[in-house]
Amino acid sequence: MDIWSLGCILAELYTGEPIFPGNNEQEQLELVMELCGMPPESMIDKSRKKDHYFDTDYSPFLIEDEEMGILRIPSSRRLKDSVQCEDDEFLDFIRKCLEIDPETRFSASEAIEHPWVKAALHDQMVKSNDFEPRLIVKQKNGKRMGQDESVEKKPLQPQIIRDTNREREMHGAKDQPLEFSPERDMQVLRKI
Repeated sequence: MDIWSLGCILAELYTGEPIFPGNNEQEQLELVMELCGMPPESMIDKSRKKDHYFDTDYSPFLIEDEEMGILRIPSSRRLKDSVQCEDDEFLDFIRKCLEIDPETRFSASEAIEHPWVKAALHDQMVKSNDFEPRLIVKQKNGKRMGQDESVEKKPLQPQIIRDTNREREMHGAKDQPLEFSPERDMQVLRKI
């Protein structure tokens, strides 16, 4: 999942405006650095166009206006000024999505554990009166559920486990439990 894009999209959905509305690569890079700071030297070294945007000492070439001077200085803009929101957890989520260094930016699995996401999931479950987030309701025997009938609740499983279980059932391994192992499951799927 592209966490950087998620942060940009959330900011734009909230404000109605792109968070980095650059007209060209140079301006786009300046807008990013203005809000997110300088990229690490290791990241600059990997860039094919580093000579276009950075000096040999890693200082950026900044656009200068004849009357106003340098318009955008790295780390001079705060996220709270760009996304005017009072929800500190939402701003923290976006800030972590927009960490300029992909090595330190949080992953999708870390993002789903963020307090802002957990609070949103909790609120959604309270609205739907379902207080068990890892359970789904499945009707027994394919019948319509009446008022006095109970429901069977089964844990949610990632799609890869459901697909692998179906495949295993077709080959007679139905009663053997399967634990989630992405590496092993990818190997199984490659063989199929």
